[in-house]
Amino acid sequence: MSKEERPILEAKHVTKKFPLANGKELIANDDISLKFYKGQTLGIVGESGCGKSTFMRMMVQLEKPTSGKIFFKEKDITKMKGEELRANRRNVQMVFQNPATSFNPKMKVRDIICEPLMNFGLIKKKEKDAIARKYLEMVELPGDFVDRYPHNMSGGQQQRVGIARAIALEPEIIFCDESTSALDVSVQKTILELLVKLQKEKQIALGFICHDLAMISSIAHQVAVMYMGNIVEILPGEKVTELYDIDDSEVDTAKYLFMVTKFGYVKKTSVDEYRNIRQNGLIAIKLRENDSLVTVLHVSGGEKVFLATKKGMGICFPEEEVRAMGRATGGVRGIDLGRDDEVIGAVIAEPDRDIITISSDGQAKRNPVSSYRAQSRNGKGTRNFKRGYEVVAVITAVDDDDLVGVSEKGVTIKVSVADISTKKSRGSQGVSIQNLEEGDRVASIDVIPKDDEE
Repeated sequence: MSKEERPILEAKHVTKKFPLANGKELIANDDISLKFYKGQTLGIVGESGCGKSTFMRMMVQLEKPTSGKIFFKEKDITKMKGEELRANRRNVQMVFQNPATSFNPKMKVRDIICEPLMNFGLIKKKEKDAIARKYLEMVELPGDFVDRYPHNMSGGQQQRVGIARAIALEPEIIFCDESTSALDVSVQKTILELLVKLQKEKQIALGFICHDLAMISSIAHQVAVMYMGNIVEILPGEKVTELYDIDDSEVDTAKYLFMVTKFGYVKKTSVDEYRNIRQNGLIAIKLRENDSLVTVLHVSGGEKVFLATKKGMGICFPEEEVRAMGRATGGVRGIDLGRDDEVIGAVIAEPDRDIITISSDGQAKRNPVSSYRAQSRNGKGTRNFKRGYEVVAVITAVDDDDLVGVSEKGVTIKVSVADISTKKSRGSQGVSIQNLEEGDRVASIDVIPKDDEE
């Protein structure tokens, strides 16, 4: 991409905040800057709830940014009002994830496609039939679909009509909000091929939200990776799967798979047990009634494994204490659980990293691996809790790392591991990493190494 080429649409330092109870705010998008170029596709990937759709809605002027500017051909559209704002909507259109919910069920396809053209006075009523057939042919649907209602079409056909409606105004950029995620794989392929074909013919810029890395890398010129409302990386499309696909080398170099269940059973199995098996696989572990698999660790030998329970018990033991077993066995007891307790996670306990357990009320307890030596099989208590709260995550970290997460009510959580010193963690409940309002709980949390942030 030429540095001299000017973007069709550009977001500069765009932030979107939503008000919460008690004067708090949810930051859906935080200082985002992205550029969309003529004839090219910018993909946006990220986990659910990270702010992708909110960003797209601001680009098509369905939401107003809290701060920042959005430029269409170097003109700030955030300052547009009235007729100027309405006229600009012709330039930026959107294809929604579920086309059926964006259609009026009482309107025929003819009216759905031509409604934008009629609104802008671009065609006359008597021209609707011919125009609708023209755009149906562009999206490879029969012309007689003009007399159908949305419920008379399949999901793929509805999505094609959604694309036909979007291109009818001949916009310069189209945003697709997970427009293929609800479709069968074969239909996804044809829709993507259609979008690429239309892009080449009309030099349309595309913004594409997607969870499928292989799919996005096949059509996008650039991919922006979003996490918790922030753009953390922008990559060439062909590099995405190379950097973010599962790395089979981890399994190839591992000697054992270490399976842990919520009832506290563990099973160690040689990786070789699973090589060259039939496509339908084999039973990795026989689960007891109502038990389920919590996690699978890759171990090469000599590591220690730490198990954490929701009631705050923890146990650490060398992996060699667990005998390697063959197929279709149920494993051995890894920890003796108390009443109504269960394992919530397991990690490889490296000697230079500390164990951190996070409770649902936003408390963190940090202990060195060495503090869990030589305890009985029922484990060691890691912490005490306020009534009704429990451990939701266990991770290993060092001082330079950060913990980043989100609560059930959308409150962002971020704290430096250095602030959770083992000395401060000696209290019964640990260190508060986030003051959550009553009724809110930690939903998820993860560790981000400082090197990755930089």
